Amino acid sequence: VTFAMENSDFKQASLGVDLFSSSTRTLRVVWTSRADGRHVIGESFLYEKRPDLGELRVTGTRIIRETGPQAAEPFCPWTNYDRSDGAGGWHGWREGPRLLAIAMGEENPQSFDLGSNQVKLIRPALMLRNGEMDVFYLSPDRRVLGMIRFRTPGNGPAKPPEEAWRLALPEPAIGARAAIARESAGSRRVVALLSQHGTQIAVRLARVQDARAELGDPVLIEDASALTESEPGAVVAADGTIHVAAVFARDPGHKEAAMLEARFPAA
Repeated sequence: VTFAMENSDFKQASLGVDLFSSSTRTLRVVWTSRADGRHVIGESFLYEKRPDLGELRVTGTRIIRETGPQAAEPFCPWTNYDRSDGAGGWHGWREGPRLLAIAMGEENPQSFDLGSNQVKLIRPALMLRNGEMDVFYLSPDRRVLGMIRFRTPGNGPAKPPEEAWRLALPEPAIGARAAIARESAGSRRVVALLSQHGTQIAVRLARVQDARAELGDPVLIEDASALTESEPGAVVAADGTIHVAAVFARDPGHKEAAMLEARFPAA
């Protein structure tokens, strides 16, 4: 059999992880690419052959579907279970002000109008076992945190994605990251937010519920200058403690780097 390999120009990629699952065998990388005039979103599957040495092997790659030429920021939601045991999955991307996501087994994506190209999507999107996916965002002025919910097709009458809630922030967020707890801890979701507060960095935690979110008091880091578009790390530990970490600068001239870690109790 003779066949030709198309040259691909890969644009962007992001990682998908099943957190806390001992049965999950693979990681997945979701990417956008341009080949032979076609724009596509696809994914590659990897597994850790020898985790102690950090060896990764690719087990397969597939094209999910064609996209528009503006396709960017490809993603699949992170879960707190083995997604192969759940109600399905999602793959998403944005095209200008439109957020698109396609559910596994569906032919056409769902679309949500973000209203502006300047809306900032917060990584990662999160999916519960029932197949609902939540995508968090910051408004163009970074003063509003919001959540968009995609409902799995087939669970009752079809519903388009909708905004679940909006939360005003006391000052513009410079960076943000979402995290989810174990199922045994109620799959609690949080969004960590960084902002510049004079000569301090303010670290805040938004605790997420289905129809609203509550913003807690800030932890203030002295003599700290946040880096533009700095994305913190966030994880919910087994005991429910939320750990937030970020790299920042010790001075406005960004000549000395440092790292912060803030720990928020489960309650």
